[in-house]
This record gives sequence, C-alpha cells and structure tokens, in this order.
Amino acid sequence: MNGSEFFPTIDEIVVDCKALTSINHSCMTSNCKISQSCCSNYEVCINSIELSNIIGLLPYASKYARVLKSDKSFGNIFEDEGSDIYSIDKNNKEFCVFGYRGKGAKVLCSLHKVAIDMKIPLKSVKPLACILWPLALVESDPLILSIQEDALLFPCNKKRTSQSIDLDNNIAQIIENAFGSSFLYQLEKSIEGLFGT
Repeated sequence: MNGSEFFPTIDEIVVDCKALTSINHSCMTSNCKISQSCCSNYEVCINSIELSNIIGLLPYASKYARVLKSDKSFGNIFEDEGSDIYSIDKNNKEFCVFGYRGKGAKVLCSLHKVAIDMKIPLKSVKPLACILWPLALVESDPLILSIQEDALLFPCNKKRTSQSIDLDNNIAQIIENAFGSSFLYQLEKSIEGLFGT
C-alpha cells in the first residue's frame, strides 16, 4: 500500500479513512460547559440554502432558544460574509444563538430539537458544519472529509488506542446524517477493503 488507499473518493469527496477510524465520539451534552462546547468554539458559516431552511423554522426554534425573538419580531442573527456565505451570530456569552440550556443544564441545539419534534432530517434544518462535528470538510478541490484539528480537546471525543478497522458507531451515524446511507455504505466497504475484514 502506498497510502493513497486510505483516501478513497466518494461522491466527489476525498475521505481520510485513517482519521475517521482513529476517533470515538459520544455527545454528552450534560458534560458540555459553554467554554468547552462545539457551540461556542467555532464560527458557523452556512450557504443560502441552509439560510433559507433555518429562516423558515425560526418560529419553532425560538420556542427553545428564546434569544432569537424579541417582542414579536426576530432579530437579524446572520452576517453576510459574501460569496453566498453567511455566519450565525453568537450571544453575549459567545454561544451560538441557536443553543439553549435544557433540563439538567444540558447544552442543546434548538435546530436539532426542531428536527426531532417535526420528524424531519437533520440536514434539512441544521447546518452541515454542525451535523458533522467532530468531523470537518476541509476546503480544497476536491473537498476532504476528516476530523476537526482540535476535536480531541473536547470531552466528547477520544482517540482510539490502536488503529481500528471500523468506524465508531456515533461517527458512522454522523456520516449517514450528513451524506446519506449510500455514502456511509461505500465508506464502510472502502474501510473493509483497507483492513482486510
């Protein structure tokens, strides 16, 4: 093997198999502190399609994240960054405006909650960057699917002690939510081929 086998291309995305199989992920919202939460450490950028999807669900999201609405109107919580890119504002504690505290002080996402309540796919509501956490699409040509550089600084991520021959179940679920079951199937087949299982 010359190493290129660890980077198969699936649906025009180069996948870093070594990185994806090197991490375990368990979203434990009760362990999140605002300062050590993915909802406060990153600027989330979205495209115009994601913007439109989110705007259509603001009335529902504001039932959880009350900062979204003042009196009877919604504030402008998006910044136009140009080139069809918009960033989502943070509140005065540097926390995403869509975040809220649930029971037991859990850090939760109002967009995620709306998707569950309405029984609609996460990717039709939540920004792709958020769905992918702790994974990331590296901006290149073509795009590269890998893990966030600082993912292991967060309590929800742990490095596997030895090279694994499969994806962590939660990582697999993230990939399926973001790209669909066909993408996940192709990726799992690629990983099986690499490690001879």
